[in-house]
Amino acid sequence: MDRDLFIKQVKKDFQWLINLGYEFVHIETSIYFEKKSQDEAYAISFSWAEYNRFLIQNITAFKRFNKIEKCLNSVNNNALDYTIRELWNGEIPSDFEVVKNENHFINSFFIEDYSQIKLFSQMIEDFFINEVKSFFSKYQDLKNIIDEMNLLPSETKASMIVNTNNSTFMRIMAIKYFVNPQDGIEFYDETVKELAPLKNQRTFSLILDNLAKLKNELSQSV
Repeated sequence: MDRDLFIKQVKKDFQWLINLGYEFVHIETSIYFEKKSQDEAYAISFSWAEYNRFLIQNITAFKRFNKIEKCLNSVNNNALDYTIRELWNGEIPSDFEVVKNENHFINSFFIEDYSQIKLFSQMIEDFFINEVKSFFSKYQDLKNIIDEMNLLPSETKASMIVNTNNSTFMRIMAIKYFVNPQDGIEFYDETVKELAPLKNQRTFSLILDNLAKLKNELSQSV
């Protein structure tokens, strides 16, 4: 299968999302269908790997709260990311060959020919209708995110938070701060105390530095 033809066919068979106002965005081996407003952005995304056929993986719905991501952007200078996510966990039709190695490829499958892309589009449409729309509407504001996180077991509290370049702590802190500044500061203090023994490791040192910068940024933005 040819990559350019694959991308072209995806855009054609996912026209229903474009008709709903989503923009088709292709970045390396990922495709996003994005819709943006002044304060928020929404996306449905998947990525692929090529093995003379296309391995589809990481099917995810995203929502961005711009005021959160702009604060993070001021600290790390990265492009605006998304804030929360909903992973697709549906049933893969028997038409597709499922990847057996679930340690590395969760809910992944192969597209063997262009005709299967239409079925893939129908899968995503079911995901959109049955889960994504309610996910987008459920989290109308940041307090909804905090309320949901409080209901989750401690080991999965951060599962809905987007984590790019170890940004989970920053994102949670910003969300808490915008809901209640005191809660944001308490989260900062608790996280610094938890990570302080690891500060000699480069990753955790950077996280702690970024949290301190974010604390200063948030104090000026709220």
